[in-house]
Amino acid sequence: MVVGEPQILGQIKQAYRIAVGNKASGVLLNRLMHKAFSIAKRVRKETGIGDNAVSISYAAVELANKIFSDLSQKSVMLLGAGEMAELAVEHLISNKVNRIVVANRTFKNAVDLAQKFKGHPVKFEEREDVLKEVDIIISSTGATDYVLTQDQVKRAMKKRHHNTLFFIDIAVPRDIDPKINTISNAYVYDIDDLKNIVESNIEQRGKETVKAERFIEEAVLKFRKWLESLSIVPTIKALNNKMMSIVDIECKKTLSSLKHLSEEDVAAIKRMTKSIASRTIHDPILFLRNTGDHRDDSLYLNVTHQLFNIDIPEEE
Repeated sequence: MVVGEPQILGQIKQAYRIAVGNKASGVLLNRLMHKAFSIAKRVRKETGIGDNAVSISYAAVELANKIFSDLSQKSVMLLGAGEMAELAVEHLISNKVNRIVVANRTFKNAVDLAQKFKGHPVKFEEREDVLKEVDIIISSTGATDYVLTQDQVKRAMKKRHHNTLFFIDIAVPRDIDPKINTISNAYVYDIDDLKNIVESNIEQRGKETVKAERFIEEAVLKFRKWLESLSIVPTIKALNNKMMSIVDIECKKTLSSLKHLSEEDVAAIKRMTKSIASRTIHDPILFLRNTGDHRDDSLYLNVTHQLFNIDIPEEE
């Protein structure tokens, strides 16, 4: 449902590992899976299908990365406990954010959430004081008025020597006063900004799918050709085995009456007869291998079976 989302690929890989572990996969499935994983890797490497965020929470983190470049030294304050805000914090943690502070109107909820993220709980009334210690504020409360105003941030900016402050407002209605954007080194992004980024990224990913689909179609054609060759391979193998068996039997018969020959002569005759057999079936094998797009291979396989009296046993 989400173009470029790697989660499904991860689930398929896990399922395949389980299948292999239980010896429940055969030649066909093994080759199919390995080719699929190979193409998935190529799509990731050679297209931009997974480059841009397509979720609100991840778009917020993408913005934070652009503003700070390195999040490992940055601190985050979470205001409220909305689901998208929690997801954004989880993404920030995966980007090695340094410290997390949680403020909530109900202090117990702040404590519970802080424990979840191994963060530090504070009372909601302390939020202005905490501004001097953090770099990123993610707000998702149910408040009807702004929980952080322009004046509050102005005061905080003086205490933090005007170091950059990044606000992610995921609340509806807004939690963060948009006038904060007028303050030097203060950046406010609300849910509409994030949605615009996501929509633009989805459109960009859609363009990349054209290239990805070409890679997939090429791989499907190659796999289908290999799959079709499986019916030819046993026939070629059986034909080769039959000819070599005939050569071996007839050669033994002839050599049994030629006791005077040296070991070198016997080896030379064996090589010669095998070479004759190989050359005899070379053209029929070449014909069977070079399948055409508009050719009914089953017809030629059946003729080959009848001409050379080949019987291929069914695999178990």
